[in-house]
Amino acid sequence: MKRSMKRSLSSKDLIDFILAAKIAKCNKECTWSLSHRPGSIDLQFARPSAGLVYSYSGFGHSESISQEVIYSSSDEAIWAMNQYIHIHESDDRSKINELTQEFSLKQYQQGRLLGSFNHSIKDYTYADDNNNNFFVLSGRWFIKLKDEIICECFYHGGLLIERWELQDQKRPSLKISRGT
Repeated sequence: MKRSMKRSLSSKDLIDFILAAKIAKCNKECTWSLSHRPGSIDLQFARPSAGLVYSYSGFGHSESISQEVIYSSSDEAIWAMNQYIHIHESDDRSKINELTQEFSLKQYQQGRLLGSFNHSIKDYTYADDNNNNFFVLSGRWFIKLKDEIICECFYHGGLLIERWELQDQKRPSLKISRGT
């Protein structure tokens, strides 16, 4: 029986890789990968020197759901995030998709994955806020046209396996209380 060894990686290196992968996705630089689910869009970004692979799989256009997973070179899922995006009634869905890419790219190029981010282009405002917890992440972003929300996304994710030890941080313990 093979003994599983703990591997180590800094959270900064992992976050930097996630940001690089998200930038590549926004810039349409990911490679298409084989879809195992009918109707899905599947993309990959790899950085062999880091031993990490980003995998994206999503469904839909104006209503969409997607999952992003970071794998080690040995195909172990390390970190993942799920997203649900809803585009409200609008005459120009392609403009909203374009804005989403533009705002996201700006955010990731600034090295922002955690915490709040706000940016405006003409009458459009983008706001992203999350719980700032890389290990158990949850958040929401939205785009407003003037004062009306025209698109919003809810997301959650986090570190998946215990065999990965982040060199610079300990995984926080989660306390669950039950009502009496």
